[in-house]
Amino acid sequence: MTTPRTTSPARTSRLRAFALPLVMLLVLVGGLTVGLLMERHGVSYRAVQRNINNYKNHHFAAGVKECVLRWLDTARGRVDQSIDDDGLAFTINVQGEGRIDVYFRDAQGSILSDTSALSGRRREILEDMKFLIDQVEPELLPERLYRPVGPPEMSLDTLPDIALKALCLAVVSTPEKALQTATALISRRESSRSAAGDIVNVLRDLPIEEIERKEIAAMLVANPSLYEVLAETRDTSDGLLQKSSGLYRLDETRNDTFKQGGCFLTWDALPLVDDRPREGTNSRYSSQRR
Repeated sequence: MTTPRTTSPARTSRLRAFALPLVMLLVLVGGLTVGLLMERHGVSYRAVQRNINNYKNHHFAAGVKECVLRWLDTARGRVDQSIDDDGLAFTINVQGEGRIDVYFRDAQGSILSDTSALSGRRREILEDMKFLIDQVEPELLPERLYRPVGPPEMSLDTLPDIALKALCLAVVSTPEKALQTATALISRRESSRSAAGDIVNVLRDLPIEEIERKEIAAMLVANPSLYEVLAETRDTSDGLLQKSSGLYRLDETRNDTFKQGGCFLTWDALPLVDDRPREGTNSRYSSQRR
């Protein structure tokens, strides 16, 4: 006969003390494994979703750009005369789904921030303007004072007062005469929309040097060639679904009887904020007059 094997209380306690850390370690490893798998799944899902969004945005942008180019052919270089007071150029109606509103805004009323492609006097003037503006407290500056691309010339109608004063100070040697020049230009544009000859006419009667008149006139335009194109997609209940915009530059040298020359310089998706253009407002690239 054999007697039953007994386990001492001390041995049982040691076995339990060994098993508990092992179980905790297995739980920890299992949790980390599940977490890593879920994180990899999330990263993969976000990557796929990002590619899908990029694909959709690319084709949406291509479609809008093609419609803009077709519309420009009908405008024949008279963009300012072909849009309404809110900047609305045309609307694309999608049956049963909604519409796409396309707006044009003067985007040349701001300072070109990147002057690396320029040379000579124009580059010096823009650099001097930026130096003068840097001396002003940031909270006193209007929004969208600079733009990333486009021509160095600036639109007289939408250029902020502070930028216009900086231009005159960068060109005219005497500060008093520079401020007098800026005041005259501001007064002229506030009286009515600027025409092609207004800039030269205003500068002709001011007590500044002839070379200074030519340099200021060369940096200002009455008819912009750079526009912000804003596209808003809305559903049948007027809810905002998608919003994007880009800078389009007209190329007058490539115009012919049936086609408007030019190209898009940028195109970006925008946050879904329902701030459709209204009369008297400027684009997001050109600041409000102060």
